[in-house]
Amino acid sequence: MKKSIQILLLLLLAISFTSFIGSDSRFIGKWKTVSEGQTIFINFDKDCTAYFILDGQKMGGKDFVVEGHIVNMTYEINDSIRPNAIDIVLRKKDDRIEVERIKGIYEFINDDKLKLNLNFERGGRPKSFNAEGTQVFERTKE
Repeated sequence: MKKSIQILLLLLLAISFTSFIGSDSRFIGKWKTVSEGQTIFINFDKDCTAYFILDGQKMGGKDFVVEGHIVNMTYEINDSIRPNAIDIVLRKKDDRIEVERIKGIYEFINDDKLKLNLNFERGGRPKSFNAEGTQVFERTKE
């Protein structure tokens, strides 16, 4: 009986850790928005890799250099809370140490429109979709 309880607790612990990591298949693809005249793309891959394209410049993905370190940019989602949470995470490639975590929230308007509010200021997670930080991205074939 005691062993059954231990196994159950381990399973619950494993489930709680995996609820924030993963990929909702609706994310997969390239998304576009225009903000203050600037076109911004964000790409979400199946392997949870992400990158941005601003002014034709790619930032993120696998094996890019930040402050002299090779890092990988990934995304983690949690759709079990409201608003849904998304984190953009930069980790050093060699030792997987986290360099930065951009916390945000998301909502699918439909399968081809994604509302995002990302906090690039290294603070807490946004609590709502305010006009200042929220962008609506549309799925693109570009």
